[in-house]
Amino acid sequence: MPEEEEQMEVEGLRIIIKKMKGPKIVLAKVLKLD
Repeated sequence: MPEEEEQMEVEGLRIIIKKMKGPKIVLAKVLKLD
């Protein structure tokens, strides 16, 4: 289960979890890696 501010990298994208509400991700930031 992801935590707030956790970062994941998948297929050239970096996903930063910004806000959680229970088990659901409410807000995430996605950055494209070059």
